[in-house]
Amino acid sequence: MRKKLSAIDMLMLLALTAAGIGAGFVFAKGMTKPAVQVVHELPAWIEPANPVPEVRNWSEGGRQFYYFNWGLQPNSGYRLELAGLKAGKIMLRAVTPGPGEITAQVISYPYLLIALPEGRYRYEAFDASGKPLPELFKPERPPLRLRLFLPGGSGVERTVLRDPVLNTAGKSSPRIALEALFSQPEMLEYAEADIGVRSATFSQAAREWLIDLGPGWNYLENGAKAVLSRSISQTVTANDAGPWNRVRIRSAAAPGFNE
Repeated sequence: MRKKLSAIDMLMLLALTAAGIGAGFVFAKGMTKPAVQVVHELPAWIEPANPVPEVRNWSEGGRQFYYFNWGLQPNSGYRLELAGLKAGKIMLRAVTPGPGEITAQVISYPYLLIALPEGRYRYEAFDASGKPLPELFKPERPPLRLRLFLPGGSGVERTVLRDPVLNTAGKSSPRIALEALFSQPEMLEYAEADIGVRSATFSQAAREWLIDLGPGWNYLENGAKAVLSRSISQTVTANDAGPWNRVRIRSAAAPGFNE
């Protein structure tokens, strides 16, 4: 026999559904948290602007977390909504822009992160009309899985995915990984200072990786250079760099690529 939803349950479900992407909750003192919560902040090890569709899940603090990412979309009219939890299945609504709908013409990366009671769950995505979308979180091609080490401390590690063809064809894994590293939000200050990867090649003669950066590298203080160098070296050697872990950084601005 199906259990009827109480008025409170209905209000809670409506609030969850309306919350959409990136929502969070603040509960009054003594108020019980719902079984399913939409989480506002992504963990540091997940890329905020993730261009490849994927699903991840993990346990933490007695809760089960599910991360759903729709990948790169052409405008702001795309979003994921939590439609509810039904018999251990997470129900997701994928919303696309309607006819004549005004949207911001910027690339978006719709995702949804939810927390549930610890356990294993299934999930199902459907469109606004209720049509199932079984391929929604499946990338077109098996993606490259890259490990990035962001500057700061001993290097905050982040695993990212990239399409093996789109903007990556013909490039080495270390080069792709470094381009991904410099595209992270935490690296914005380096991009603004014209410090970005120009090339990443392996020197057979020297048995080392040569990393050419933008001219802004020359103007970094020694301490900042050391921090960025460590991040670059860790990222290069963690991504199919072969048996060679020597990394030399050069500036593309200097004649002969002086160090």
